[in-house]
Amino acid sequence: MRSRNPVVGPIDWSLVYDRLARSTAALSGTDTMSPERAQAILDQRARALATVPIEPPSASEVLDVATFTLTDERYAIETRFVRRVVSRWECTPVPGSPDFLLGVTNLQGDVIPVYNLGTLLRVTRGPRTETPTLLVLGTDRDEMGIVADSVSEVIPLRLADVLDPPTSRDDLGHRYLRGVTEDALILLDGAIVLADDRLTIEQGEEPGA
Repeated sequence: MRSRNPVVGPIDWSLVYDRLARSTAALSGTDTMSPERAQAILDQRARALATVPIEPPSASEVLDVATFTLTDERYAIETRFVRRVVSRWECTPVPGSPDFLLGVTNLQGDVIPVYNLGTLLRVTRGPRTETPTLLVLGTDRDEMGIVADSVSEVIPLRLADVLDPPTSRDDLGHRYLRGVTEDALILLDGAIVLADDRLTIEQGEEPGA
């Protein structure tokens, strides 16, 4: 086994002088560096030291949202308000209900109202050719459904990228808008949607009750 301590022996002074000579030559080479080159190196080092790593946003600054479409507009709502997405469902109309209430649907024994969000938001649409997708909203239970032409994906959304909603919109659904991004993604306020008394029906209003 080789010892970690070097073997002590006679000093080879010629080797020492040779190393000193090479070090001196290397140092003298830097002395001939032009001022411009030296300043460029210093500037590069200063920029490297001044660079502060960009920290990822904290959880409180990012929302996980489910995105969906209504006609040609893109919407989003926080996933914590979306309990499930249903592609096959049936709706029973409620006589005398407002135009934004499509009716009620029975989801595994839970009867919930189904709303046409496009009517609330004044989104003009043509005739529907397919059964829309149903987003079931709620917190601790299924509370309501809203229809969408399609559900796209779940994405992270930075709060810093959400701008105030347009103030020119004075329609019924303006209160549900939390903001809009620069690429025209409209963020809904799920808490306000679920808390609106107009978007609830009593079980006594259920057809056949």
